[in-house]
Amino acid sequence: MLRQELRLGKGWLEERFSCPDKSVAGYILIRFDGDLMDITRLGVHPEEEGHGLGSRLLVRALEEGSTVILTVQKDNARAMRLYARHGFEIVAHLHSAQAWVMRRTITE
Repeated sequence: MLRQELRLGKGWLEERFSCPDKSVAGYILIRFDGDLMDITRLGVHPEEEGHGLGSRLLVRALEEGSTVILTVQKDNARAMRLYARHGFEIVAHLHSAQAWVMRRTITE
């Protein structure tokens, strides 16, 4: 499914080559609307959490654009901390999804 979504947008997978099934350790998917980049998904395998993989994937994506948006579930404290460390701020609330819209803008 992730590989199909990558064909529709842009992103990166990091596989766990040490595992016999070569499962996905983490992934990030992005889409563009003009100059606006939308991070549509960021996920890290539970066994890989806490080792900086999510941060590395996020930094790699942030190199692609200056204005970035994403949505994050309100109860996902770990993700909220990650995004805040990378300069994202809450700009809106999606009531129906119980999620925050976050934005990061780099001005030159």
